Amino acid sequence: RPVAATQISAAYRHETPLFPEDSIFSVFAIEPIQELSVGFDTGLNSWLELHGRYAHQFFDIGEIDRYTLGFAITSQRGKLLHFQLERLDDGIRRYWRTYSALNKSVTKRWQIGLSHYYNNYQFSPITQVERAYSFQFNTNYQFRNDLRLLVRIEDNINPDFRYNIRGYGSLRFDFGF
Repeated sequence: RPVAATQISAAYRHETPLFPEDSIFSVFAIEPIQELSVGFDTGLNSWLELHGRYAHQFFDIGEIDRYTLGFAITSQRGKLLHFQLERLDDGIRRYWRTYSALNKSVTKRWQIGLSHYYNNYQFSPITQVERAYSFQFNTNYQFRNDLRLLVRIEDNINPDFRYNIRGYGSLRFDFGF
């Protein structure tokens, strides 16, 4: 596979959530978000990709900087290993997140994967640093081109839950319109 070219991006996004007047969400104060971002994606060679992004977000109550850096080891079938480090900072609150995922194609139609999130955050200089983890196992099976099954089991550990095991499943049918 040839080495991918470097892609550089810049974007501005303005989003104002709108809800019908009879929606329960209309009673909540929803603030608009504005974001300026720049990023890059590059293939260092035929199996290693590097990506990064900086975003400055504007909210009614202040601004926040978001930094992201990561890499992926790929094969002909897709990403085998993906790692990402993210940092958010508004001068008061601090937040770090790492994400890693390991994926394997068992057969042409069946994939399995393991992923892990680690969050380290502090909401103010006087509060303690909190940690949260998430471990996930997922499997994906494609019966036909238009029918796919996804099953995910996850365990979420945070200051409120020592073990919080959840399951998720979906059967997706694409109508092909």
